Amino acid sequence: MLGFAATRDLALALALDALGSSQHPLRGRLREHAFRGAVAAQTIASCSRGAVRGGDAFIAALMRDLGRVLLLEVYGDPYAALEARETDLLASERQRYGVDHAELGAACLLRWGLPEATCAAISAHHDPSGAGPLGAVVSLADAVEAGGEASEPHSLDLKGRWLELAQRAMADSGGALLLAA
Repeated sequence: MLGFAATRDLALALALDALGSSQHPLRGRLREHAFRGAVAAQTIASCSRGAVRGGDAFIAALMRDLGRVLLLEVYGDPYAALEARETDLLASERQRYGVDHAELGAACLLRWGLPEATCAAISAHHDPSGAGPLGAVVSLADAVEAGGEASEPHSLDLKGRWLELAQRAMADSGGALLLAA
């Protein structure tokens, strides 16, 4: 029997997957990116000595790029083209749309009733300073997943940049995230 948290996590995952009608190829890549990051966040949370619940990390990381999905739904090919050519996506999104995907996704999820801590972690997943342990885990998972995406799209290697990224996450969380050895 599934508990409440597991049922909520499953419902949110299914809702994210069903959101919108875009058949754009970027949509499939965003879906894979979301799920790989969620698994990475849950794995990292399991090493956090109880500082971050695995389910919370999974959901926050799964939803971290909801803003990208929404921007793709609304703007379609022009957004996909922006994403394909820009190296500073957040600044380009802010310039073109007046908001970046992290802020947009967090604002929508807050309005939809997700916990403030989850929304803060989503909003800060590219700059987790001050976002607490959950923000540090989501940011670290995003960075680890992005490294795996570039080199091996269907596997998540937590070894490669793990130590460097973990040290950055600890520094960004003000030491609030203590990883188990």
